[in-house]
Amino acid sequence: RVRDAGFMVEGVLFDSDLPARTAYLELASELEADSTYTAQWKANPTDWVTMDATLFAKVRDAGKAHIAAVFAWQAARSAEVEAATTAAEVGAVSSSYA
Repeated sequence: RVRDAGFMVEGVLFDSDLPARTAYLELASELEADSTYTAQWKANPTDWVTMDATLFAKVRDAGKAHIAAVFAWQAARSAEVEAATTAAEVGAVSSSYA
């Protein structure tokens, strides 16, 4: 859920769910074909931005960092569960992303 909750770029929340990730791939293809391409982009359910190559680079980098951080958090929690030797230790592993 955290992976799909979005990430911030320049004060705007950008979606990061599967449909958004697919749309980012399509946008990357457009920008690869024409680096001057711009589009009105629905960043989240309420905010629109003008997406160009410069903003997309920031969104792409922030998205990668967001997903890497979420997966690192998840891997750390998995390691804590694996290291636990009692049900109480497993129960003490936080399920809240921070």
